[in-house]
Amino acid sequence: MPINGGWELSRILPNLPLLPSRRRLIRTLMDIHFVSVPTLENLRAHVVQVLCAHDRLDPEQTPLYQAVIRRSGKPCGLLFQVQGPRLLKTHAVWAGPENRILFYDSTGLRFAESRLCEAPDPQDLAA
Repeated sequence: MPINGGWELSRILPNLPLLPSRRRLIRTLMDIHFVSVPTLENLRAHVVQVLCAHDRLDPEQTPLYQAVIRRSGKPCGLLFQVQGPRLLKTHAVWAGPENRILFYDSTGLRFAESRLCEAPDPQDLAA
């Protein structure tokens, strides 16, 4: 039974230790999408759409903040944040070398993942 866009795991699974089989079930409850975002502008638009849809926010009125993630001084991805009413903040992390975007809600729970078939080059962030 969906609760706030997710599943109440306590009803599905009793209070058991987090065994590998239980981790697989939790992972299957998360949305995984395959998308093609060839430019940074397409990447931003996809991130705003997913984050705003999760919290039912208007993408036109929701501010998007971003910061470059660096590894060994070289850009390797982006951190995105949208802010909603009542201090609601959701995040997304684009891991460039892994070609995926991880989406986190305001409690820090990962709720979605996008695997990128086509993505911009993280080195373009240096400009």
